[in-house]
Amino acid sequence: MTELKNIVGACCVCHSIRTNNEKNIWESSDEEAYKIANSEALGDWIALSHGYCPPCGEAVFAEIKKVKDKRRERQTYELREKIDERNHAE
Repeated sequence: MTELKNIVGACCVCHSIRTNNEKNIWESSDEEAYKIANSEALGDWIALSHGYCPPCGEAVFAEIKKVKDKRRERQTYELREKIDERNHAE
């Protein structure tokens, strides 16, 4: 379990870094990035785990929902057109 503490969360959109896993605190700080980039020089290793900070995650998932909703609307429209065509053909 000691190795897991060397994994640092980084947002793949805004590049913020999670500085506190327990409280889910993210900071957009050049100082934090510098510490991580130079941690190897201090004898530690750090692994970045890319994900989304809360604001970027909300924005990304809201956009995904919009795309899914548009696709569902289009599929519903196409299905209604097919039903109408069948009804007119009879």
